[in-house]
Amino acid sequence: MSLIHQNILSDHRYPRTITVRKALADEAACQLTQSPTEFADVDTIGISYHITETGNPDFICLASLTHAFVISVGPGMRAGSKTFAALLQSRLVGFGMARIAIQVRQATGLQVAGIDLSSLSNSWELWSPSKFIAERVDTKVDRFAVARLWMGYEERDIVLQAWLTAW
Repeated sequence: MSLIHQNILSDHRYPRTITVRKALADEAACQLTQSPTEFADVDTIGISYHITETGNPDFICLASLTHAFVISVGPGMRAGSKTFAALLQSRLVGFGMARIAIQVRQATGLQVAGIDLSSLSNSWELWSPSKFIAERVDTKVDRFAVARLWMGYEERDIVLQAWLTAW
Protein backbone atom coordinates (compact mmCIF):
# COMPACT_ATOMS: atom_id res chain seq x y z
CA MET A 1 0.00 0.00 0.00
CA SER A 2 1.26 3.45 -0.82
CA LEU A 3 0.06 7.02 -0.68
CA ILE A 4 -0.12 9.58 -3.45
CA HIS A 5 -0.14 13.20 -2.41
CA GLN A 6 -2.27 15.47 -4.55
CA ASN A 7 -2.42 19.24 -4.77
CA ILE A 8 -4.63 19.52 -7.84
CA LEU A 9 -7.85 19.95 -5.87
CA SER A 10 -6.91 22.40 -3.17
CA ASP A 11 -10.14 22.96 -1.26
CA HIS A 12 -10.35 21.41 2.22
CA ARG A 13 -13.17 19.10 1.02
CA TYR A 14 -10.69 17.05 -1.00
CA PRO A 15 -8.22 14.66 0.62
CA ARG A 16 -4.54 15.55 0.33
CA THR A 17 -3.58 11.88 -0.01
CA ILE A 18 -5.03 8.92 -1.86
CA THR A 19 -4.32 5.41 -0.65
CA VAL A 20 -3.16 3.21 -3.54
CA ARG A 21 -3.10 -0.57 -3.48
CA LYS A 22 -2.02 -3.05 -6.10
CA ALA A 23 -4.77 -5.64 -6.04
CA LEU A 24 -6.27 -8.57 -7.84
CA ALA A 25 -9.45 -7.77 -9.75
CA ASP A 26 -11.64 -9.77 -7.34
CA GLU A 27 -10.20 -8.07 -4.28
CA ALA A 28 -10.57 -4.55 -5.68
CA ALA A 29 -14.13 -5.21 -6.86
CA CYS A 30 -15.17 -6.64 -3.50
CA GLN A 31 -13.70 -3.75 -1.56
CA LEU A 32 -15.21 -1.11 -3.87
CA THR A 33 -18.69 -2.66 -3.91
CA GLN A 34 -19.14 -3.81 -0.33
CA SER A 35 -20.77 -1.16 1.77
CA PRO A 36 -20.18 0.26 4.25
CA THR A 37 -16.40 0.06 4.19
CA GLU A 38 -13.60 2.54 4.17
CA PHE A 39 -13.29 1.96 0.42
CA ALA A 40 -16.91 2.24 -0.73
CA ASP A 41 -17.41 5.92 -0.08
CA VAL A 42 -19.23 6.93 -3.27
CA ASP A 43 -21.78 5.75 -5.77
CA THR A 44 -19.39 6.10 -8.70
CA ILE A 45 -16.00 4.59 -9.37
CA GLY A 46 -13.46 6.35 -11.57
CA ILE A 47 -11.63 4.26 -14.15
CA SER A 48 -8.47 4.83 -16.16
CA TYR A 49 -5.94 2.56 -17.82
CA HIS A 50 -2.30 2.39 -18.84
CA ILE A 51 -1.05 1.20 -22.24
CA THR A 52 2.37 -0.28 -22.88
CA GLU A 53 4.66 0.86 -25.66
CA THR A 54 3.23 -1.97 -27.80
CA GLY A 55 -0.29 -0.58 -27.43
CA ASN A 56 -1.69 -3.17 -25.04
CA PRO A 57 -3.30 -2.26 -21.71
CA ASP A 58 -1.23 -3.58 -18.81
CA PHE A 59 -3.13 -2.18 -15.84
CA ILE A 60 -6.31 -0.39 -14.99
CA CYS A 61 -7.03 1.81 -12.03
CA LEU A 62 -10.34 1.94 -10.21
CA ALA A 63 -10.75 4.73 -7.68
CA SER A 64 -13.15 6.01 -5.06
CA LEU A 65 -12.81 9.39 -3.37
CA THR A 66 -10.05 8.23 -1.03
CA HIS A 67 -8.69 4.92 -2.39
CA ALA A 68 -7.37 3.63 -5.68
CA PHE A 69 -6.72 0.08 -6.82
CA VAL A 70 -4.17 -0.72 -9.51
CA ILE A 71 -5.10 -3.99 -11.22
CA SER A 72 -2.82 -5.82 -13.65
CA VAL A 73 -4.73 -7.01 -16.69
CA GLY A 74 -4.06 -9.69 -19.22
CA PRO A 75 -5.29 -12.88 -20.84
CA GLY A 76 -5.46 -14.69 -17.48
CA MET A 77 -8.41 -12.50 -16.52
CA ARG A 78 -10.64 -13.76 -19.31
CA ALA A 79 -12.41 -16.15 -16.97
CA GLY A 80 -12.87 -13.21 -14.63
CA SER A 81 -14.85 -12.99 -11.47
CA LYS A 82 -18.53 -12.28 -11.24
CA THR A 83 -17.91 -9.40 -8.84
CA PHE A 84 -15.32 -7.76 -11.07
CA ALA A 85 -17.41 -8.36 -14.19
CA ALA A 86 -20.46 -6.81 -12.48
CA LEU A 87 -18.41 -3.80 -11.35
CA LEU A 88 -17.24 -3.19 -14.91
CA GLN A 89 -20.89 -2.92 -15.96
CA SER A 90 -22.05 -0.45 -13.32
CA ARG A 91 -21.01 2.65 -11.40
CA LEU A 92 -18.01 3.44 -13.65
CA VAL A 93 -17.22 6.95 -14.82
CA GLY A 94 -14.38 8.12 -17.00
CA PHE A 95 -13.30 10.44 -19.78
CA GLY A 96 -13.45 8.79 -23.21
CA MET A 97 -15.52 5.92 -21.88
CA ALA A 98 -15.91 4.29 -25.29
CA ARG A 99 -12.14 4.00 -25.65
CA ILE A 100 -11.80 2.80 -22.06
CA ALA A 101 -14.46 0.14 -22.66
CA ILE A 102 -12.75 -1.12 -25.82
CA GLN A 103 -9.27 -1.23 -24.26
CA VAL A 104 -10.39 -2.91 -21.04
CA ARG A 105 -12.53 -5.44 -22.93
CA GLN A 106 -9.57 -6.24 -25.19
CA ALA A 107 -7.36 -6.83 -22.15
CA THR A 108 -9.85 -8.71 -19.97
CA GLY A 109 -12.50 -10.17 -22.26
CA LEU A 110 -15.14 -8.58 -20.03
CA GLN A 111 -17.90 -6.18 -21.04
CA VAL A 112 -17.46 -2.63 -19.78
CA ALA A 113 -20.11 0.07 -19.41
CA GLY A 114 -20.02 3.46 -17.79
CA ILE A 115 -20.71 7.15 -18.07
CA ASP A 116 -18.48 9.33 -20.23
CA LEU A 117 -18.00 12.50 -18.21
CA SER A 118 -16.80 14.45 -21.24
CA SER A 119 -20.32 14.19 -22.71
CA LEU A 120 -22.12 15.67 -19.69
CA SER A 121 -21.91 19.28 -20.83
CA ASN A 122 -25.02 21.28 -21.63
CA SER A 123 -24.07 21.44 -25.28
CA TRP A 124 -22.98 19.11 -28.06
CA GLU A 125 -19.37 20.01 -27.28
CA LEU A 126 -17.34 17.32 -25.53
CA TRP A 127 -15.54 18.68 -22.50
CA SER A 128 -11.92 17.93 -21.77
CA PRO A 129 -11.10 16.55 -18.32
CA SER A 130 -9.66 19.93 -17.29
CA LYS A 131 -12.78 21.80 -18.35
CA PHE A 132 -15.10 19.30 -16.66
CA ILE A 133 -13.16 19.39 -13.38
CA ALA A 134 -13.07 23.21 -13.45
CA GLU A 135 -16.79 23.52 -14.24
CA ARG A 136 -18.24 20.70 -12.12
CA VAL A 137 -15.80 19.86 -9.33
CA ASP A 138 -13.54 22.76 -8.30
CA THR A 139 -13.58 26.17 -9.97
CA LYS A 140 -10.15 26.96 -8.49
CA VAL A 141 -8.44 23.93 -10.04
CA ASP A 142 -5.25 24.40 -12.02
CA ARG A 143 -6.59 23.33 -15.42
CA PHE A 144 -3.09 22.92 -16.82
CA ALA A 145 -2.21 20.46 -14.03
CA VAL A 146 -5.31 18.40 -14.88
CA ALA A 147 -4.52 18.46 -18.61
CA ARG A 148 -0.95 17.33 -17.83
CA LEU A 149 -2.30 14.25 -16.04
CA TRP A 150 -4.08 13.10 -19.19
CA MET A 151 -0.81 13.41 -21.10
CA GLY A 152 1.07 11.50 -18.41
CA TYR A 153 2.35 7.97 -18.62
CA GLU A 154 3.36 7.20 -15.05
CA GLU A 155 1.28 5.13 -12.64
CA ARG A 156 0.74 8.24 -10.49
CA ASP A 157 -0.88 10.03 -13.47
CA ILE A 158 -3.19 7.09 -14.18
CA VAL A 159 -4.21 6.84 -10.52
CA LEU A 160 -4.96 10.56 -10.32
CA GLN A 161 -6.98 10.35 -13.55
CA ALA A 162 -9.22 7.67 -12.03
CA TRP A 163 -9.42 9.52 -8.71
CA LEU A 164 -10.43 12.82 -10.35
CA THR A 165 -13.14 11.12 -12.37
CA ALA A 166 -14.68 9.72 -9.18
CA TRP A 167 -15.41 13.28 -7.99
